[in-house]
Amino acid sequence: MNIAARIKRFLDGHRVCYQFISHSRTQTLSQAASSCQLKAEQVARSVVLQDQRGIVVVVLSLDSKINFFALQKLLRRQLSVATTEFTNKLFFDCEPGSRPPFGEAYGLTTVVDEKLFAQKQIFFEPGTHSALVRLNQEDFHYMMSNAIGGYISVPLNDESAHCHWDRTTVMSNTTDMECILEAAALPKVVTDIIELAKSPINDTKALTQALQLDPVLAHGLGLYAQLKGFNQEGDELGDSLKRVQDFSTVSHIATGCAGTSHFSVTKEGPLGLTSIWTHALYASQACHELASQVKVVDPCTAYLCGLFQNIGFLLYGHLFAPEFRLLNKWVILEPKRPITTLERRLLGLGQAQLSGCSHAQMGAWLLEKWHLPQEVVYATRYHHGEDLGPSPECVVLVRAVNACLNAAGFGDCQEPFDWQLAKDVLDLPQATVAEVVQGIIDHPPAQQII
Repeated sequence: MNIAARIKRFLDGHRVCYQFISHSRTQTLSQAASSCQLKAEQVARSVVLQDQRGIVVVVLSLDSKINFFALQKLLRRQLSVATTEFTNKLFFDCEPGSRPPFGEAYGLTTVVDEKLFAQKQIFFEPGTHSALVRLNQEDFHYMMSNAIGGYISVPLNDESAHCHWDRTTVMSNTTDMECILEAAALPKVVTDIIELAKSPINDTKALTQALQLDPVLAHGLGLYAQLKGFNQEGDELGDSLKRVQDFSTVSHIATGCAGTSHFSVTKEGPLGLTSIWTHALYASQACHELASQVKVVDPCTAYLCGLFQNIGFLLYGHLFAPEFRLLNKWVILEPKRPITTLERRLLGLGQAQLSGCSHAQMGAWLLEKWHLPQEVVYATRYHHGEDLGPSPECVVLVRAVNACLNAAGFGDCQEPFDWQLAKDVLDLPQATVAEVVQGIIDHPPAQQII
């Protein structure tokens, strides 16, 4: 019987009767339900959320999504979806992506949607992708006796509630996010690059051939080679890449540049393509140079953090063009108001309310789907706000650079930055960051990704 040890102890400790139902291995919970011919409302799934106070496991049916308005009212907490990597570590005895609904078995606060209690039978994954467990109504209710109950869900097709993008939902259900995933699908050149990056053989020749199909990539990678000091007069792209000898970073830059090149976003305005990429080029070079000085963050990783921190704006503009134009206008009208404040105003309008998340959350989701390093995902997710996330060094570095760039008139308006944080985390004084940033502004990159 392939069942997570903690879940088995939790079931047996409650002395309830349960049925173990084996099925062929599936990739998603929806597939498992279909394989066992179950209705979606009978299947319980869990979503892991977190804030500064800790972790919450939300349990709801497969045909529902979280109503974050109702959840916030119930708990009086501002929660966001935890990363896949973090969640897999919490459920350490489960297969990756399998999250049983009993957070209590792992010492975690659990919130259960009251609608589940109406089902006469409840099915859930017990930590494996090849089986489900069945409980009757009374036993499920008994096992959830220490959980917080509430009506905190809406149907998947309900567009009226302010619902966050839910990475767990993306992996296990058919939701609004699948439409977004299709809209943000990678062009073939990028999927080829991702496969090359996964290979244990660093095939520079194959990578060069793929990159030469897209001039956007040649520009972006030529800039990186120039920064690293590997460009020589008369160099072809392949010559530069061989000298860089940093296959993973090159492939990550290629992924991001090519992935966003097919997004349809206006070039004009403070959030347009021109402004976003100009800021990205300045920030990436500043992060790289400062990381080389402090030796706490890998310079290549720092470069990627600076380059892709605002990639969520491009996805926003591509998917929600009318709302994005409005946000662009608000930034012009209120240049001193933090972008996070303006975004919160935007999220209740039009189609943007379907996403329910900031450009930082959206960008982090996209980079994770594109298999960029976790430090880059975290830097993108937490480059605004108070939370520093799991990679505070990268986050603080990006925020420090952004503060100086913003003071010089580049990028969106930031919340006030605490320079003592840069000193404590990176031993990096404000004067050093300002000097590096000003040097890059005075001598801007010779090539533009756009």
